[in-house]
Amino acid sequence: MVCEKKISIVIPVYNSAKWLGELTNRIHRALGNCVKEYEIILVNDGSTNADVWNRISEICEQDNQVKGIDLLYNSGQFIATMCGLEHTSGDYIITMDDDLQHPPEELPKLINEMQNSTYDCIFGVYEEVKENFFRRAGSRLTNKIVTILYKRPKSIKSNSFRIMTKKLAETISLYKTARPQISPLIFMCTKNIGNIVVEHKPRPYGKSGYSMRKLITATFNSIINISTLPLDFVSGIGLVSSGVAFLIAMTYLIRYFLGDIHVPGFTAQILVTVFFSGLVLMSIGIVGKYIGRIIIEITGLPRYVVREIKNK
Repeated sequence: MVCEKKISIVIPVYNSAKWLGELTNRIHRALGNCVKEYEIILVNDGSTNADVWNRISEICEQDNQVKGIDLLYNSGQFIATMCGLEHTSGDYIITMDDDLQHPPEELPKLINEMQNSTYDCIFGVYEEVKENFFRRAGSRLTNKIVTILYKRPKSIKSNSFRIMTKKLAETISLYKTARPQISPLIFMCTKNIGNIVVEHKPRPYGKSGYSMRKLITATFNSIINISTLPLDFVSGIGLVSSGVAFLIAMTYLIRYFLGDIHVPGFTAQILVTVFFSGLVLMSIGIVGKYIGRIIIEITGLPRYVVREIKNK
């Protein structure tokens, strides 16, 4: 069945010039017989290689179904995706990665599931993930954090291969936070979400731009950008620690009056001092992170700046 609604496909691009032609060609072959109208939006996220924008420009000149957006500087995958969402015109919006691990051949499956349901968003999920151990572990940790913080149903999994309605895309675009996390925003805006099993491919070209440091940073950002959980956690530790310290103090005071202590407990004093000093420094660090986020938000700096658009 041919989909009568217009489809917008948003792809953040970073240093992937060599296979962009293959990516767009495979999208055309996948959607040619099942979608009446669609557009492909390639967002160049400040790639360090100038060939990326040149290649996007070439594709746009040859194909008016492809829109190219060149960002002035690297803003990160989430912000580049948000930029693409804000430039869509379709009734359904699909987001996917540029590394061909999200097979374009699976796009009809997402579209058919969406038009035959009442979901606001459908995430593609994998039976088998073709990633290394650290990437899989990081993804599982992030999913657990999202489940706890945003009350995501445990039966629902999330990733960047997703399809959503135009209304949902417009809604999450209203959140002007400087460091948006798209999946958490989706779970904040709607619980009408589904999953569909799709294939996941090994990365055929290049290396992932996500280092372990970037994965940890992204996970940390997903916690503190829209949640006060770390502050609550530190407050809980502080309360428990205060209780433990009080019990220790009472124990030593009683032993002192009973004459059990003749020399002050130097070891206990050092342990308590080190413990609370570390706790105080950790608390200050977490509060500092929140203050830093507040400063970023109130300065009103743009999340991204568009240098040029092809095929507006």
